[in-house]
Amino acid sequence: MTLFRQILNFLRRIEQILLVLLLAILVVFSFVQLLLRLLFSFGFPWADIFFRHIVLWIGFIGGAVALGEQKHFAMDFFKKKFSSRTLFFMNVLSDLFAIGTLYFLFNAGITFWQEEFIYKSVLFTVGSWEVPTYAFNVILPLGFLLLLVQSSFKFMDDLVL
Repeated sequence: MTLFRQILNFLRRIEQILLVLLLAILVVFSFVQLLLRLLFSFGFPWADIFFRHIVLWIGFIGGAVALGEQKHFAMDFFKKKFSSRTLFFMNVLSDLFAIGTLYFLFNAGITFWQEEFIYKSVLFTVGSWEVPTYAFNVILPLGFLLLLVQSSFKFMDDLVL
């Protein structure tokens, strides 16, 4: 197994573990929040904001996992209509377009995260602890980077095959 494949498999495994952990956290905390509201008419004020950001994390990491396993949205219609040579060029072009787009989104995510870091805005508070927005918004550049890496690996795979 090449170093390229080992890195790719390691990355996929980390993504899958993170996805399972985040989903478990979301389900458990949502259930606890629901019970608190139903039984005690009380809930954690920060929970809804926390859940929204966890869903964002799950979306980005889930997208990277789907892309890495080739289970993402694909135009299967074209597979029946074009020759393998034409499909090869279409795959290469779509990979290059995805890589270029993700590169720009990654840079925009970095800029957004840096501004959040500079302004030190507070996402929510838990007791006296203020959770900074940048701590959760780091998924924007990180998520686009994960997608960029997976798209780059897909591009290299398409060139080799």
